[in-house]
Amino acid sequence: MSCRGRIIRRPPFGECVLLAGFPGVGFAAPLAVYHVERSLGCVEVAEIFCPSLGGAVTDGEGGLISRALKLRAVRLQEDALLTTWTVCQPESSREAYDLCEELIRLSKKLGCRLMVSMTSISGVRRGGVYYAASSRETLRSVDGRGMEVYEGEIRGLSGLLTALCGLRGVDCVCLLASSADVTADLEASSALLRSAGRVAGVEFGLEGLEDSAGEFVRLLKMYGG
Repeated sequence: MSCRGRIIRRPPFGECVLLAGFPGVGFAAPLAVYHVERSLGCVEVAEIFCPSLGGAVTDGEGGLISRALKLRAVRLQEDALLTTWTVCQPESSREAYDLCEELIRLSKKLGCRLMVSMTSISGVRRGGVYYAASSRETLRSVDGRGMEVYEGEIRGLSGLLTALCGLRGVDCVCLLASSADVTADLEASSALLRSAGRVAGVEFGLEGLEDSAGEFVRLLKMYGG
């Protein structure tokens, strides 16, 4: 396997929901998850090393930032949350497959009961959020929450993760927002967070999203974006 993951520390909770943000047309989904991590104070609990995601970059202050896929966690009032995001897609389909397999494996070990995978697309109604799921049963569970069923190909990590969850018997909902091809599409990120909250039963605050976007853009520049 080209990608290897490890648990750094076990969070003090049982079941949880994974919120994952992957790049699509722009970076609305990674920004949305970054904002959740920043606003809720999520702490790192696991990581996955994937060769084509790169090694490390300097932070401009004498430190290094690993490009490994990080899993972070936070306990909420009535639930718990795992988060992960990346601004890169693996260079090969083999690495993408391995990365998703490791993400599923680690998330299950950490008590994940539901995965919410998010990305952004073009060619659909602006302001709308669409959804797909790993099974018909999971799809029906999301019906009536203010989104439209997506019909078409889901490219990249979001589509692959949703498909593999179906094969592994894991509940996964894929959310797709209409987005412009820009670094920080606040409208699309806000729409994704509102929809993710309805799916996961968690209210994600949007206050400070603009500040998060500014910091996200700074990080993206360090990653070479």
